[in-house]
Amino acid sequence: MASESPQSQLVQSKSYASLFGYCAGKRLALNFAEAPRKSAVASSLQSSLVTSVEESADKMHLIPDLVDLHAWNRYCTLLQVFKVFGGIYVQEPDCCPASVAALVQLANNHPGHFPMGFAYGHLSSKAVAVADHTGRGLAAQALLEEFSSQKRLNKNVYRWIRQGVHLNAGEEVYRSWGRRLLLSPGLLTLRNQTLLLRLLADFPMEGRALLAVVDGIGGVQELFLRFFQHYEAMSPFTVFELGWQFNHTRPLMRLLRNRGALAAMSPGAKLELSQWLLDCTHGQLAGRMHHFGRADVHLLAKEAFLCLAESCTRRELSQIIIGWNGYRAVRRCLRGWLHLQGVHYERRLRAVMSHHLQLPEKPSYTFTR
Repeated sequence: MASESPQSQLVQSKSYASLFGYCAGKRLALNFAEAPRKSAVASSLQSSLVTSVEESADKMHLIPDLVDLHAWNRYCTLLQVFKVFGGIYVQEPDCCPASVAALVQLANNHPGHFPMGFAYGHLSSKAVAVADHTGRGLAAQALLEEFSSQKRLNKNVYRWIRQGVHLNAGEEVYRSWGRRLLLSPGLLTLRNQTLLLRLLADFPMEGRALLAVVDGIGGVQELFLRFFQHYEAMSPFTVFELGWQFNHTRPLMRLLRNRGALAAMSPGAKLELSQWLLDCTHGQLAGRMHHFGRADVHLLAKEAFLCLAESCTRRELSQIIIGWNGYRAVRRCLRGWLHLQGVHYERRLRAVMSHHLQLPEKPSYTFTR
């Protein structure tokens, strides 16, 4: 299919649309019910779909620039969870030539994801109308409404993660569901935090692969900020972060440290994250007490900074300390003016520096976790 021209794609649109009426409409209408017996064509399509989904991570560079990666991840999630056979249908007035070319290229580069192909026509709502056909067919508008439904899909995601549907799935599922949870309206509730932690803990690979998933969800900084905002809203009366902490920010950072996601960050990204965490004067993590002269950073920022330091080599940690005007300035961010806070965190930082004297190229978290 990758060698076919756009004209041959258009010629096959009618057959693609007919197949789409059964696969996309009836399969989604069943909604986890027992599917009818598959034909030989359906069996071959499913085998090609499974093979393509497994290779999707290796073909990310084949996605055209005009395609939204988040929408692509959500589409791949639908394929893996519902086992549907997908296709593209576009009305003629609704797509510019550049977008049509991008969709043709996308369908050609990922034939297993689009076994129904690419149909380009002027039909208003359905791609096929069969007398005894039940379900929605293509039903472009209804399908897009369900695809874009934030609240309903979030409720389904809650149930699917608890049931372990994401296990043995591709990384698109982790990215799509993680981003849905992270960008849920309002604060990131404890339930969403727990489900996000479960997604990150259940991902089968560590290091760079896990960091790629985290970046697809929103990035380390955005994850920490969303968790941190929940703590600030739910703990408005704590002074120096003393008291009850109904929040999972610490488990988040320790999970990213223990699974190698922080260690896989580039030196420049580590330096940028460390400066963001230590900036308690004008940064996003500045609290009420910082406006009255408090020098040490927030308790959760200290935890995140130490998890990052424990994931650095000696050279990377030296760059971070020099970038923050030396060890004394970093120590002040951990201990404050009177050195009444942060004893535990300074001890952890000294332990990291002692470890680097013996193994300068090895992060210390691999020996202390």
